[in-house]
Amino acid sequence: MKTVFLAGCLAATLSLPGAHTYASEAVPAGIRQQLKLIEEKWASKDADAIHRQVFMADAVVSGEGMPAPARGGATLRQLLAGMVADAKSVKLVVDGGRALGPAATLTWMTWIVTPRAEGSPEMRMQSLTVWNKTPEGWKIAADMFAQGDLTKK
Repeated sequence: MKTVFLAGCLAATLSLPGAHTYASEAVPAGIRQQLKLIEEKWASKDADAIHRQVFMADAVVSGEGMPAPARGGATLRQLLAGMVADAKSVKLVVDGGRALGPAATLTWMTWIVTPRAEGSPEMRMQSLTVWNKTPEGWKIAADMFAQGDLTKK
């Protein structure tokens, strides 16, 4: 049911008038800055900064293996803290996206996660992320993820 709902939402989004697709290199500069901030704050284990500076207060994150979505506030903060604590680093690779209007866009990304545990294999997660442009800049409004790699063509 969730897959059908997500597929329906995605199909509706992609057919919006005025929506246009762009290659990964055409992702807005403000979003690229936020991705760099995630990587930097992840390396310094600053989940609070990621939560505060990159996600909207009411952001929703859901994905493979989660019993329920993390819906803003303390729930999202706790999810981010656990992810940051378990990983040495993260690299975000944008595969492409679509502008949904002047203040909204979506990106397809691969999160390449290097676990903290020595000898553990690198993890690759694919995500569909919805961004909103706020007075403070681009912030994540929603993210849906699953195992996979969008960098492999």
